[in-house]
Amino acid sequence: MKAKTLSLVLFIVAMVVQLLAQVYEWQTLGMISKPVLMPTLIAYFLFSVEGKGKIGFYVILALFFSWLGDVFLMFQDVNAFYFILGLLGFLTAHVIYMIIFRKTNEEFEPKPFTHATGFLLIIYGVLLLMMLWSGLGSMKVPVIIYTVVILLMAFSALYRKAEGASLVLVGAFLFVTSDSLLAINKFSDPFIGAGFWIMATYILAQYMITAGMINYLNRKTVTADQSSE
Repeated sequence: MKAKTLSLVLFIVAMVVQLLAQVYEWQTLGMISKPVLMPTLIAYFLFSVEGKGKIGFYVILALFFSWLGDVFLMFQDVNAFYFILGLLGFLTAHVIYMIIFRKTNEEFEPKPFTHATGFLLIIYGVLLLMMLWSGLGSMKVPVIIYTVVILLMAFSALYRKAEGASLVLVGAFLFVTSDSLLAINKFSDPFIGAGFWIMATYILAQYMITAGMINYLNRKTVTADQSSE
């Protein structure tokens, strides 16, 4: 089995185990599988891309900080400070994703639908904060900052034209969904199956963004090779 296929299989296995752990409340398997997700996705990315360069390094860095966020959030019930550390990990990942999306963007004329979607994103962010507000307490400022950053990340994906842009956009929107569900469950109205839906949307988000960037980097490598012939 090729390293690329093996790493993807391990990622899928970790994903399935993690989601089953959320459904059946298997704490031990959940603690084991969650830290495996991002490293196996990093491995899949490394074995899938021919010319990585600076953008490839940024993708790995974003996945690494996401891994830190995963690990810290595993211990948020032990100490609330771990939630802050997890928030910072994902905040950093979103900033890096923004940089990636801006650096890999091609000039184009956005369609009215794109602007309308961007406007709806702003409305969504405001409504989400209004929904969470009464339960935020001392977390108001950090959550406002985080919400602004993740929406800017989604905007960067929305206003991006490049190879793999559709995959990246779906991934960015899934990331917004995952973080929204996490915030609602923690600060507003805890709901049944929260862990499953938070992790399902999060894992798919990371995979879609990674797959989109693999398409972009491989296409860029092919184009560069053709130009040099």
